[in-house]
Amino acid sequence: MNEMLYLTWMGMAAKIQQRNEVVNRQCVELQARLSADGFRSCILKGQGVGQLYAEHLHGLRQSGDIDLWVDAPMERTVEYVMGIAPTREVNFQHVHFNVLEDTEVELHMVPVSRYNPRRNRILDRYFDKEIERQCANMQMVGDYEMSVPTADFQLVHQLLHVYSHYVYEGVGLRQLMDLYFAQRACVDGEQRQEVLALFKKIGLMKFVAGTQWVLRTVFGDGDCLLCEPDEKEGEQMLAEVLEGGNFGHYSEKNRGKGESFGRRMWRRMGQSLRMVRYDMLGIVCAPWYRLRIELWRRRIGRKYHV
Repeated sequence: MNEMLYLTWMGMAAKIQQRNEVVNRQCVELQARLSADGFRSCILKGQGVGQLYAEHLHGLRQSGDIDLWVDAPMERTVEYVMGIAPTREVNFQHVHFNVLEDTEVELHMVPVSRYNPRRNRILDRYFDKEIERQCANMQMVGDYEMSVPTADFQLVHQLLHVYSHYVYEGVGLRQLMDLYFAQRACVDGEQRQEVLALFKKIGLMKFVAGTQWVLRTVFGDGDCLLCEPDEKEGEQMLAEVLEGGNFGHYSEKNRGKGESFGRRMWRRMGQSLRMVRYDMLGIVCAPWYRLRIELWRRRIGRKYHV
């Protein structure tokens, strides 16, 4: 390897490790603050899933923002945030909690966004059943102890997270790597069957089978697969990943900087129509949900003068 490239990579790796130390500490401080204010929470994605990586990789996963799932009703969570750091960045899934200068924080009322009413009911029952167990699951992440989801919930959440990105926004290899390590961490056979039963109930086994083909093809490990891979679905998924990446940033057809709400909603609807085989009801309902969210966000803005 070229020496300059080697030194550049070493420097980048050191910065990633240092940043992870900072974010780990921030997670603990945020959870302590929320606990003192009467909110139980656990860390989603980010530092939560990072601790599932191989031990020598724990500090090398690039950290992003901090996502905390709070055990509280939407109205109480929004009122709490508006009393400390008023913001217009709020929807039915999460609200931005702008209390750190160098790290974005989101408080989640639900772990993932959904547009299908039937799936919402099934997943809401699952989340309601799980939140107490997840908030009580304390683990060491680096040098800090914090509440993070259990291995089986991590797997459910990562599959839903990848699905949401894939259908409505655009998914990258980083999300698939998170899924890969979450899948490897969930080794209990009974828990795996429960995960599959949930995805059968919400009608997403075709999607799950597609992810298995991508994981086997990209990461070269067929030992941790959840089910028989679907090559056709997997090939299409991988093509989308390579073309657009996370949030579709690299796809020319999905770029929409400076666009209006109406234009963005129209573009997203056209983007998601290609996924109608996964969720016709959800895709049909998505514009209505987004309109409701926008109107609710404006009402929140007027109420709290932000």
